[in-house]
Amino acid sequence: MLWRQEIFRLALSGWTQANKNYRHFFKSMIVAYRQQFIDYYHAQTVMGELAFPVGEPDTMILFSKLWYEYEGYKGAPFRQLAFNLSLSFEQHYSLKSICTLSSAQMIDPGDLLDIYARARIGNC
Repeated sequence: MLWRQEIFRLALSGWTQANKNYRHFFKSMIVAYRQQFIDYYHAQTVMGELAFPVGEPDTMILFSKLWYEYEGYKGAPFRQLAFNLSLSFEQHYSLKSICTLSSAQMIDPGDLLDIYARARIGNC
């Protein structure tokens, strides 16, 4: 585990100095150990403190799945989106759990109306 953490640290801090081969190695390690990277990212870097809080992770997963499919990514694995969601938002579920939840959930028009009803739309 310690050697993986060191690789993650190097990937995050030395990306611009790394040559093409090292960049490929870093990306391969992160892809191979996605969950461990997310755990490291949230626990060992400031990004864990900056992660966006999610009050209802199930709703976020459902909405993300809808958006993902709307954009035409049906053939691509949902785990790519799950990985990015896990980096940006507070961790409530593991990657495996997010993928399982997203594949089990069916999008219902009532869910969309519920999300819309709770949304406040305005300028950022």
